[in-house]
Amino acid sequence: WYGDKVFGGVSADSTVHGHDHVDVGVLGEHGVVGRGILLDVGRLKGGKSGRLPVSSCVTLDDLKETAKAQNVTVEKRDILLIRTGSVGRFYTDTPDAPWSATT
Repeated sequence: WYGDKVFGGVSADSTVHGHDHVDVGVLGEHGVVGRGILLDVGRLKGGKSGRLPVSSCVTLDDLKETAKAQNVTVEKRDILLIRTGSVGRFYTDTPDAPWSATT
């Protein structure tokens, strides 16, 4: 999501339940197989908290730096799981804490 658009610049109003255009569920119904790699960007760039600050963006350079720090080589068709630490806010912040600079 970025503003009122989803991946590819498609209006969020055009999606079913807000996720149809970007839903990977259809792929999951048939199965996905590949080498999975966890890139822990939150741990590398998030300081003591282990989480990226609100409104942070993860860049290609961040992913490359994290892979290098973890001594991992990312190859074609690898499936990346990118940890930012944001889920920790659910457990530690107040329910109304902002998740972005615009809220």
